[in-house]
Amino acid sequence: VATSTVNPDYISVGNNGAAQSVAASGTDIIFDTNIASSGIGYCTSTGVFTLTAGKTYRITSEIAFQEYSAPGYLLVQLVDGSSNTAINTQVTSYPYNTGFNEVNNPVSDIIYTPNTNQTVKFRITGGSAGLTAQQRGGGFSRAVIQQINPTIAVQATATGSLNATVGNVTL
Repeated sequence: VATSTVNPDYISVGNNGAAQSVAASGTDIIFDTNIASSGIGYCTSTGVFTLTAGKTYRITSEIAFQEYSAPGYLLVQLVDGSSNTAINTQVTSYPYNTGFNEVNNPVSDIIYTPNTNQTVKFRITGGSAGLTAQQRGGGFSRAVIQQINPTIAVQATATGSLNATVGNVTL
């Protein structure tokens, strides 16, 4: 019997400290705390994640904003860590809430397979002209990247004869 363990890559990050000032003209989202990780690099000073070529990832974020300078909205996308080019067409809108001057945790959910080793980050890519706000601290903002469908190589060596059927596999 050949057995092996699958260890998919993952990372969980959050903005657990102070609020981060942001602007609709383009600001990288910084999560200041790497909560748990294995196999995915992250820089808490730049907000850049490092993904491995050929692996498929589920990338989710729940970002909260507060202290909007005026009524309006912010747009956030997952972008290339170097060029700021959008990874896909998903854009999450964070509209001003007149009752509380904050918006909490709309979800972004992306499946992505990079062709080459690649860095990615969340970035404010647009919104109401001149708008400023703060990404909420204190654990209100977070993101998770999980490798999905990981593969393993199993090598089995047998001597003698074996005839068995397991599911759709005949040995």
